Amino acid sequence: MRVALVGTFYPQPTRLGSATTGLADLLSRHPDVSHVTVFGQRGARLHPRIDPARVSVLETWTTEDVGSIGCLGKEILRRSHSIDHVLFNSYLTGFGRSNLANGAGILLPALLRLSGRTAISVYLHNFVEAQNLSNLGYAGHTFGEASARALERLLMLTTDLIAPLESQSKAVGECGGGTVRNVFVPYLEALPDGRMHIGASQQPDNELPIRILLFGAWGPQKDLSTVLECIRMLLDSGRRLSVTIAGAQNPQFQSDPQLLEAIRFGRSHPVVSVVADVPFESVPELFEGTDILLMPYRATGGYSGVMNVASFFGVPVIASDLEGLRETALLSGAQVEYVQMSNMSELHGAIESAIDNLAKIRKQRMSHQVSLDRSVHQAARLVGLG
Repeated sequence: MRVALVGTFYPQPTRLGSATTGLADLLSRHPDVSHVTVFGQRGARLHPRIDPARVSVLETWTTEDVGSIGCLGKEILRRSHSIDHVLFNSYLTGFGRSNLANGAGILLPALLRLSGRTAISVYLHNFVEAQNLSNLGYAGHTFGEASARALERLLMLTTDLIAPLESQSKAVGECGGGTVRNVFVPYLEALPDGRMHIGASQQPDNELPIRILLFGAWGPQKDLSTVLECIRMLLDSGRRLSVTIAGAQNPQFQSDPQLLEAIRFGRSHPVVSVVADVPFESVPELFEGTDILLMPYRATGGYSGVMNVASFFGVPVIASDLEGLRETALLSGAQVEYVQMSNMSELHGAIESAIDNLAKIRKQRMSHQVSLDRSVHQAARLVGLG
């Protein structure tokens, strides 16, 4: 099968990894896929750890530019004679902050399918029906809930629409929608760089303080303030910590006062470092040097790519007790302790427990094993294989 893959590719502008890049890596490893052609954003290029004989990259569109999305459609049609299946790796806000660009980007797969030239699948990571837009900070910020619902329905009628989580499909059905297929791809966001780290974990010095990581694109959907106050309390009580807050501002929002608060906090507490610019290649090293990942979410837009990465590296997680995170943990195999959202007491107790059991946590990570066989199989299911 010759697959066309559409989505934001390596290196992403936010430099936080790319599910599209991981999909290209996994699809190229399936014996029934002869070649993957990536239709990426301007500036996209082939990842150095992906086989150039199996994957090629075309720069075809620009975030916020509706005209370039039209050019993307024309280019796919022009090459349709050499494509058996087109897979869109999509997000409701995957084309930037522009309502018009996001609408055009979601509409494009349906229009291509109506041309009848090739099979189309859409792997949509977030659905309006499965989100609390207010808690996510998107209320009045995206191209409109009603418009998004209408576009989702059109995709259901014209394409093979796929969701990562069963809860997403269920939410769509309960709102009067059609059928959405479920496919979860383990470890997706950790690839391809993570492959070089399989089995490479080294036992850290147990005299080192616990290494805590917070990772992602920061915005109102995450409660960073409660974490900072909890860290302050732990330091004041004499606990030894090393905390890294990694990732930049979520590009969907103008500014997040919590991130500015974290930067100020780090200036007065040397054990806390804020790393806004995380190169794609540095993500594995970041997780390798972590004992605990904190996920203080107020809401999820779907499944958690960050938790998927943590599962790959065997990093245990302390996370808000949210349905999307529980379902992601079950499917990815992540080790998670849940705390009530924004509950200072529960978060403090969970971190205290991790500190007291640090030697056990580090020993368990040393025995962590990873196989990509299931990941390859699940990625192939997105294009009707397996």
